[in-house]
Amino acid sequence: MWNQIRGLEEKIKHRKTLKIYSRCGFYYSKTETSCPHCADMDDETVLRQLARKKHFRLSLGKGMFIAAILILLLMIII
Repeated sequence: MWNQIRGLEEKIKHRKTLKIYSRCGFYYSKTETSCPHCADMDDETVLRQLARKKHFRLSLGKGMFIAAILILLLMIII
């Protein structure tokens, strides 16, 4: 849904209809009674999902850093 919203004003208006859930850290609609992302998961599964998300983010950052170094070296050489 977030990708389909165009314009900053529409995104701000949409963000006001959401709240963040402290257990999983994801946003969900204020009209929902429970978080649709983690309501059916136990605590161990949620922690495992969050650890996997953090690991992916770190590995992506390392990959981007290495790519930036390689591009910089190629620019210096050429």
